Amino acid sequence: MKKSIIFLFAILSSSTVYAQDSKFEAAMKPLVAEIHATRFDQSLTDVSNKMERIAAAEPNEWVPNYYVAYCNIIGSLSEQDDDKKDLMLDKAEKYLEKAAKLSKNNDEIEQLTAYFYNAKLAASPMTGWMRYGSKVEKHLENAKKLNPQNPRVALLEAESVYYTPSTFGGGKDKAKPMLEKAKKLFAEFTPKNELMPNWGAQTVDYYLSQY
Repeated sequence: MKKSIIFLFAILSSSTVYAQDSKFEAAMKPLVAEIHATRFDQSLTDVSNKMERIAAAEPNEWVPNYYVAYCNIIGSLSEQDDDKKDLMLDKAEKYLEKAAKLSKNNDEIEQLTAYFYNAKLAASPMTGWMRYGSKVEKHLENAKKLNPQNPRVALLEAESVYYTPSTFGGGKDKAKPMLEKAKKLFAEFTPKNELMPNWGAQTVDYYLSQY
């Protein structure tokens, strides 16, 4: 009798966890799909706000925190108002830190952290490289060690070279083979599930269309 009660409790507990997971996935999937379908120059503010609510409701999940950070990093790159840009990057940093605490040694978080510092660099181009350049390189290197096949790492490396003047060893011509490598990696990449990061392929196509 005692064993039967324990067995029944185990079944009920696992069913409850499964229902919670299903509810989380059901809320996340359409938002993640929207992020991956949205062009890099379009607003993700509405998605970010919804992800914030999910992050608050699911404090042990790193993925919604990751996407809040991503939405704000992307938004900052096209924002013309400096004060709004700073607010977006402050929010991105806050949620990146939360994601990093919830998931250690995560190549996607390391890559997005490098992307964040790249956005900080772009926001203050006169002094940005001195302040953030080494942080971009550090987190990119961390991501590459964790997963050398991550196409978003290859994209950011190519992007950085693309915008570096040729007199400093960069430029469009030098970036082209790097972008082609990134495109190949995107073609070979399969996310672990529908909630995992799968953005960047459109950005690579945009850069290659400029040649």
